[in-house]
Amino acid sequence: PARYWRTSDGFVYVASEVGVIPMDESKVVMKGRLGPGMMITVDLQTGQVLENTEVKQNVASANPYGNWLQQATRSIKPVNFQSSPVMDNETVLRHQQAFGYSSEDVQMVIETMASQGKEPTFCMGDDIPLAVLSQKPHMLFDYFKQRFA
Repeated sequence: PARYWRTSDGFVYVASEVGVIPMDESKVVMKGRLGPGMMITVDLQTGQVLENTEVKQNVASANPYGNWLQQATRSIKPVNFQSSPVMDNETVLRHQQAFGYSSEDVQMVIETMASQGKEPTFCMGDDIPLAVLSQKPHMLFDYFKQRFA
């Protein structure tokens, strides 16, 4: 989580941890911590500092999002799914391979989504080498993965 300090001389400091920046504690007028999903903004022209709740209220009240959602929402009619497979196992396997699905993808992602109706979650770690550095062939979308902490 990021830590931030506002000082009486009009500065806002943001750092990953306390003690990263030498700070004259007598000038600190406010301290805060940003948790997951939180934000802080500083308007460099006006000097106005908005904390998490204020930022979200400003964005939420900027446009009629609720009206837009009601106007644009479309209902999808329920679909009667096939009661039995329409492709044999060999054809399914060929299609999976053609679209770059490994047996791990099928077992850990597709089966979970199909049986539970929700996206599976995994840990943040990703130890797969970058596609550009791999000697093995990759699907095009493998070259556009975002890595973050």
